[in-house]
Amino acid sequence: MTQGHFHRHLTAALDAVRAEVPDLYKASTAAFGGHVVAAAVDDEHLALVRAGEALRVVAEADAPTVFARTSNAALCEILAGRRTILEALWADELELRGGLADLLALERALHLFVQGAVRAPSLPGILSSYHRPVRVS
Repeated sequence: MTQGHFHRHLTAALDAVRAEVPDLYKASTAAFGGHVVAAAVDDEHLALVRAGEALRVVAEADAPTVFARTSNAALCEILAGRRTILEALWADELELRGGLADLLALERALHLFVQGAVRAPSLPGILSSYHRPVRVS
C-alpha cells in the first residue's frame, strides 16, 4: 500500500519533532502511552501507534482505542487557525470516538506534540507542503 498525503506529512512532522525538539517529543510519546488511534482523512485510512519510545504511522492497527474522521480541507482550516477543533466537531467536520480516558490521554499527547511542533524549525515547510494540494474556501 502506498503512503497517502496525510500519512507522509504526519510521519514527517513526527520525525521533525523527534529530531528537533526531543524533550517534548518524548513527553508526547509518554502521554500517548499504549493508545492506538485509527484515523480516516478523506479516503485515506491509517493508525498512530507507539512502538517502543516512538510514535509510528502505520497502514492499520488492531483494537484502536480512539477513532478520528475528518478531511484534508478541515485539517487545513484547523492548522491555519481559521477553525478550532471544537468548531470542527460541532460542524461534523471532525469526528472523535473513544472512551473519555482515552480521549483525554490523546488530548494531552497532542497538546505536548503541538508545543514541540511550533518549536521545530522544519515544521513550517512540512505544513506548507501539506496545504499546497488542498483547496480551502
